[in-house]
Amino acid sequence: MRDLRRVYRAQYLQKLAEVTEVERAREAELHRLEVEERKRRKQAHLQRVGEDMKRRAILMDRKRVESKVNEALEMARRSKVKRGRLFWFRRLETLSKLIASSDNA
Repeated sequence: MRDLRRVYRAQYLQKLAEVTEVERAREAELHRLEVEERKRRKQAHLQRVGEDMKRRAILMDRKRVESKVNEALEMARRSKVKRGRLFWFRRLETLSKLIASSDNA
């Protein structure tokens, strides 16, 4: 009877070791898959963040260039207006001199 118990116990322990090993392998595989999934999600997140940063940098650069172009156009417009005013004032001055000289004559 004792031998039978020893045999049953040995079989039980052997089966327990097999089941434990299978369970350990399954847990290791699940852990590996979970780590891979986390790594993939992290990489995707970093990719999105990188793309967003690139988009923002391009947008800021574009705004900077546009502001410089607008500033140059505004300066050209102001310069044109100033030249027009100078021309008008010179004409007015010439006409006033002409009127003043005709009054004196």
